[in-house]
Amino acid sequence: MPRKVIAVENVPNFLVIGAQKAGSTSLWDCLRRHRDVFMPDLKESMFFSHEKSFKKGWEWYTSLFSHGEGCSAVGEASPHYSVVNVYPQAVTRIAHMLPHARLIYCVREPFSALESLWRQWCHSGVSLPNRRQLPAKFDLAIRTYAPMLENVRYWQNLNSFRDYFPDDRLLVFFFEEWKSDPDTVVKLCFRFLGVDDDVQIQDASVPRNSSISKTQMIPAWLRPFARSPQAARVLRRTPVTMRRALAYPFKRDIPLPEWTGELREFVRASLAEDVSSLLNYCGRVPDAWNLQGWCADTIAD
Repeated sequence: MPRKVIAVENVPNFLVIGAQKAGSTSLWDCLRRHRDVFMPDLKESMFFSHEKSFKKGWEWYTSLFSHGEGCSAVGEASPHYSVVNVYPQAVTRIAHMLPHARLIYCVREPFSALESLWRQWCHSGVSLPNRRQLPAKFDLAIRTYAPMLENVRYWQNLNSFRDYFPDDRLLVFFFEEWKSDPDTVVKLCFRFLGVDDDVQIQDASVPRNSSISKTQMIPAWLRPFARSPQAARVLRRTPVTMRRALAYPFKRDIPLPEWTGELREFVRASLAEDVSSLLNYCGRVPDAWNLQGWCADTIAD
């Protein structure tokens, strides 16, 4: 792919590339409240990962940042960018079109991340990667629906970006550290972006887009209509209160993710080397995520 010649002033100089359900929405909300940081209201442009967005063109993408004049850090957050085996085109597109960008990658203990991702996808009923149907059972989803595990292959995903970006332009954001000390982690992100790190963000610890609140889902038979362009046009013209009233009879409770010993061992065996490599790269102790047990007894945010 030929390198794009960029002549637009407010081109992003940083991206939050993922991962899903690892705090990217919370980080996006905190970063954009800094006076020297601009991030558009559209959190996930998905420009580099999704063909539908990419076909809108470079001018459409850069128009998202037209109000970022005067800000030293201009960026966006699209967690799909980091799922390299599902969206392999994202890495090369970013490398060629934003070769000097800084990248922030959010990671999270894999068991709780999988639980949260499962609940998010069950709740939303929107188009999923590869447009395949998400299996109705948690166990089956993890074993057969590839995007589930691909989202938490953090080292594999990060390494794909390291082929193009030096380590000093990559920052790994740990969800657990943000929950325990959000101010310190946000300050670290500000310093990484080269903006004043003394700016205090109120309510930084308050979860955004938490999966705990997602208790209902659209049944499988209704999802093809729910994700159709016709439905999107109708919903845009329908008041929110009426949407909820119309959807209520069709909603179903999301089943709680159930971990069997066999399923835990399957996930542990699938990810052990990846987790170990990531923690070593980030300078964390080998059992930072309780590598032998990875306990996830309760559903996290």
